[in-house]
Amino acid sequence: MGTRYRAPTTDDRRLSFSILGRVPSGWFSVLVPLLVIGALLRYYPLWSETYLKPYGMIEKANPPRVAFGQYGVWRDLTRERDILATLGGINAALVGEVRAAGAPIFTDVPGVAAQAGQLARLQAFEHRQLLDAGRWDQRPLLRDLANGRVPLVVLDYLGNWLTPEMIALITHRYAQDGSRGTYDIYRPVDPGPPAAADLAFPDGPRLVGYHLALSAGRPIYGGGETVLLTLDWRLDPPNGGEGSYEVVAQLTDEQGSVLLETTRPLLYGALPPADWGDEVLQHLQPITLPPELPAVTYHLAVTLRASGRDLAPVRTIAPIVVEEQGGRVLGEGRGETLQPYFVPTPLLDAWRQLGGYDGPGDPLMPAAPFDGYTVQCFARACLRLDGDVVQRLPLGELAHLGDAGLQAAPLVAGDEQRFPETGLSLRGPFLGYWRANGGIDAFGPPITGELVRSDRIVQYTRYARLERPLDGGAVRPGRLGEEFLRLPGGGAYGWP
Repeated sequence: MGTRYRAPTTDDRRLSFSILGRVPSGWFSVLVPLLVIGALLRYYPLWSETYLKPYGMIEKANPPRVAFGQYGVWRDLTRERDILATLGGINAALVGEVRAAGAPIFTDVPGVAAQAGQLARLQAFEHRQLLDAGRWDQRPLLRDLANGRVPLVVLDYLGNWLTPEMIALITHRYAQDGSRGTYDIYRPVDPGPPAAADLAFPDGPRLVGYHLALSAGRPIYGGGETVLLTLDWRLDPPNGGEGSYEVVAQLTDEQGSVLLETTRPLLYGALPPADWGDEVLQHLQPITLPPELPAVTYHLAVTLRASGRDLAPVRTIAPIVVEEQGGRVLGEGRGETLQPYFVPTPLLDAWRQLGGYDGPGDPLMPAAPFDGYTVQCFARACLRLDGDVVQRLPLGELAHLGDAGLQAAPLVAGDEQRFPETGLSLRGPFLGYWRANGGIDAFGPPITGELVRSDRIVQYTRYARLERPLDGGAVRPGRLGEEFLRLPGGGAYGWP
């Protein structure tokens, strides 16, 4: 039985007007504007005061503010202008990186590829929805990631609609090569020259080759160094590739005694052999040598393990030579780094020339081998080895990309030195520190004036950021290596 519509009657209209008539008509011209003004007194900010993000994305809260005053709507609009200008500079820096890749890249923000006229292998949100609905197959992309065939990964956030399998492959097969503002850059690790092998495992895939990453360009290693062993696997059709496997790698001496053993899920648990097709897939297995390992020849041996059982006896695949090198492990026992790292000879020599622990400081990562070069970052510097040449990355220029809306600091009295190449000056405490600690060779010329950054006055040079407290105090260099690797609070580097 339906509901019938009843038109308002004359009595209904009389009742409405009688209620309104009880409010003096003059109050409407005052009450309504007051209600509108009251509604505008409170607003929710759009832009974070700390991060290059919408407000609340990092803070996980978005409390309302008064619309007028120091943190009012006008301040929010000003912050928006600063953030958009900063993001524009970051995007311009990314364009060169993406174009240099020369092939479709992997990113969780496809616009990063589009602005450089390049393709993206993943539309993060859309592909994840299709995958969850069973309408997309991620395995071809996973196979390309496993073999390092995607030349560049640019991520705003490691986990932004990415699958666990993608994350596992990126964090094991790729290593972070710094950042550009809010974006982390990952590149495939160079596994080194290939060598043939042919080892069959009952009920498992076949080992058809291996690689040993070079140590700063040489096939010789030092005690404490991480040897990067890459194994080439192919599905052996009669075995079916069912089940999960662990790769076991051992370091043995000339007498066959096992000095250490490492295990890692095959393809990091991200890509079981049944999903390989007819491709050869690469698996990276890092082996950290004991620091006091004598300088002789050792051997690497491998096997596969399933359900706690070795599928075949451990078999030797390659010798490795350990020599007394100039390289050494840095950061042990200093309390300023989460773990020590081995620094190869050329990078160690440059580290010493720049002041050692008082200059670049503790290492934050291993020496990561990329295609044609090696990078290692320290607390206050990053070094890149190209062939026999060591160069410093311009961390001051790169870190300044992420600053939004810094205000000029009041000038202080003191000596001043102008630099024609940038048209800027150093003066007062910053100039004194710059001169006393290596000058142009250590820091390069200034690239900004003095700026207020949080509770500090800072000035960027090409390779550094000089800092002093707002309320006075000594000048010190900023820890730009941590910022470049985006390791908040001194967190650990994620590879290998």
